[in-house]
Amino acid sequence: MRRTMAAIVTMLAVGGCGGGERAEDDGASAASSTTSTAGTTSSTTTDLPTTGDPGTATQAASDTSDTAPTSDASTSSAATTTSTTGSTGGVLCADCDEPNQVCQDGQCVTLCQGQDPSPCPVDQLCDVISGECKPMDDPCVLAGPATACDGRSCGPGSVCDDQGSCVPVAPCIDVACTGQGACWGTQCGCERPIACADPTLEALNGPFSDKIIGIDFADDCTAWMVTLRDGVDYLRRLLPSGELSEWPGVSNLDMGEVKVLRSLTIPQLTVPLPWTDEYVPPAPVEGLGEVALTYTCIGGCLGMDPQGVAHLVEDDPNNPLPIVIIAAVTTGNGPFGVPVADAGPQGLTWGIDRVLYVG
Repeated sequence: MRRTMAAIVTMLAVGGCGGGERAEDDGASAASSTTSTAGTTSSTTTDLPTTGDPGTATQAASDTSDTAPTSDASTSSAATTTSTTGSTGGVLCADCDEPNQVCQDGQCVTLCQGQDPSPCPVDQLCDVISGECKPMDDPCVLAGPATACDGRSCGPGSVCDDQGSCVPVAPCIDVACTGQGACWGTQCGCERPIACADPTLEALNGPFSDKIIGIDFADDCTAWMVTLRDGVDYLRRLLPSGELSEWPGVSNLDMGEVKVLRSLTIPQLTVPLPWTDEYVPPAPVEGLGEVALTYTCIGGCLGMDPQGVAHLVEDDPNNPLPIVIIAAVTTGNGPFGVPVADAGPQGLTWGIDRVLYVG
């Protein structure tokens, strides 16, 4: 299936053609590929305003479906209570509408999540998984300082996406925020079992690594690499089973880096959480498994074959690695002082916002 290139933003795409001649490889082979790279899926719902990013969904800030489990009032020294009952027979806990609040015995109890300073004793930590104050040596505690994120603060289990939103980070798969903008991770687990096995060292050090210049691994433990060699360069894929595939690049352009869009910041939820029988399968996320690489130009291609950033299109045998970002060609010397490093984009990474950043 043809992949759709995820949203791409270039911070700076600068290239220059360095000196030195490269011999063409008359024996460059055509592409041979076997397609089997289904991307990992993950849930990306948060309680934050949508930013338009396809990897971020929204839910109402007042939705308390992700609140921490009810804690035993006798073990939580951080809880504060507010009575919501009266002589007129009002609704119990009617004002208990924050994600760190639960209704206990007709009282609205505020747990320790999202509070600054922490209400916990000096020898305890606020565990955002349970909302309780726990000893520092407890084997399952998720705690830590919050990071400012525009008008919000991203607590443990969440991270700022540099666009004013807090997004989940392992071992959590969702985020909750108070009306004042204090956020933390929810649906967090203590254990993260390894769901796949990397290719063997023998397979990685075999034909897969011939003329290797860059390498990356996908969520399913598939290994990807790009070559730096005379003539046409290649993108290669090595499955955990040892199956090897490769795709040729454009003309005589050299390759530099390869990066795969992964879901490491949003773990896959595959079983019900320990404190609930509810299980909602995660929604598919566009672009997971997307492979991007950089083209550089070593010699003889100034103005002819523009370097830049490409992505893999497995079902196009005639042009499987097309350029999707064209770098600006320059004639000056680069900062590295080495043609292979100065000629073309240097620096390639996927951000936690699923945007590809290029240097």
